[in-house]
Amino acid sequence: MSNGNLNFDGTKGISLLTVRGSGAVGSYADPSLGNSANSGMVRVNTNLVVGGLDNTGNAINTRIVSQGAGQSRTLTLDVGNTLSYVYSGTLSDGTAMRDQGDSSTLALVKNGLGTQTIAGQSYLHNYSGGTTVNAGTLIVQNGGPAVAKTTTGANVGNGSTANFNVGDTTGLYVGKPVDGFANVFISSIVSGTTVAITNRSGGTVAIPANLTFGATSPTGTGDVTVAGGTFQADGYVMGSVNLTGGTLAGTGQIAGNVSVGAGATLSPGASIGTLEIGGDLTLEPLSTSFFEISRTAGPVYANDQVIGIADLVYGGTLQIALDPGSDPIGLFEAGDAWTLFGFSTYSGQWANDSIFGTAGDGVTLPVLGGSQTWAFDYTTGTLSVQEFVIPEPGTGLLVLLGGLAGLALRRRRDAE
Repeated sequence: MSNGNLNFDGTKGISLLTVRGSGAVGSYADPSLGNSANSGMVRVNTNLVVGGLDNTGNAINTRIVSQGAGQSRTLTLDVGNTLSYVYSGTLSDGTAMRDQGDSSTLALVKNGLGTQTIAGQSYLHNYSGGTTVNAGTLIVQNGGPAVAKTTTGANVGNGSTANFNVGDTTGLYVGKPVDGFANVFISSIVSGTTVAITNRSGGTVAIPANLTFGATSPTGTGDVTVAGGTFQADGYVMGSVNLTGGTLAGTGQIAGNVSVGAGATLSPGASIGTLEIGGDLTLEPLSTSFFEISRTAGPVYANDQVIGIADLVYGGTLQIALDPGSDPIGLFEAGDAWTLFGFSTYSGQWANDSIFGTAGDGVTLPVLGGSQTWAFDYTTGTLSVQEFVIPEPGTGLLVLLGGLAGLALRRRRDAE
């Protein structure tokens, strides 16, 4: 579908849904203002199943919006095995269409063994019905937390655009909203210090001198549930993530709490990388935490990591693997260490805690050479290599041994 609006009324299928706009790169046409021909839009009037989302070619002005006052709509992406698609448009509740007065909500479900990437970062990623991953891989990219800036306040009329010097544009991008206003957002990055703000609220707005550009997330404003497959959070996730199965991976930020349930896996990074969690991380019994570590000449250390955690609850099994670029395990030395977690408070312990103090089992921990053993410091979240030392006998033991030796010698003399 290109350059128009497509309404689904009870249609179901497994075909790829392609949505494209035709506006020039950098434009930000809005169908709610007269259904601009530079935009592609799909209105979802029912629960819809498609074989994936794609808008390669021109993704700037494309969107998928729920429709039906008070209705909950579900968009299911049943992406087939080995297939991979990228959608860089927006997904939103009906309220994104301000002229419609539509209170419908949109939810996203990922099925099928293939891969779907949601790469948009527009303010219109405001769908609130939540995201569910049942199979395959869902990758989310872009978005970001709220950013406070200082500028010179000014009025901006409806449908108008004005430039504002915000000092620097770090953390800002096209589509990031201005907090406190509906449909007021960054429409272009003019320079390293200046952004253009567009007003499509329906009336004049007064941009304050101290303003905040709100958080945006490719998963909308709802929570994420992972029942199977892989959720790869490479962007900003505004809600919480709950795993009842499957895997959480990625190098992005999750603002809410993360719970890794029985049978589910925490595997930060994409190869070696860092995942940030702003809330609590709970590793339930029978869960798995999989981390790659590396040691190379220098020595130089690298590893998967989860940082920013408020409260960490250890549980389940810790599983460690060597990164393919690492030195072999035989070159590891006592004192080598890798910090796996960064947190404020913690509790609990690993289900395989008894493996620490040993050389490893070759399954959850690689087998060390010589007299080396693995150790884990719960207070710092650090895995390390230690040298096994046979403790020297204490004074009491020496006295006991001396006494036993004397007794044996006396009995021998008596026997003679």
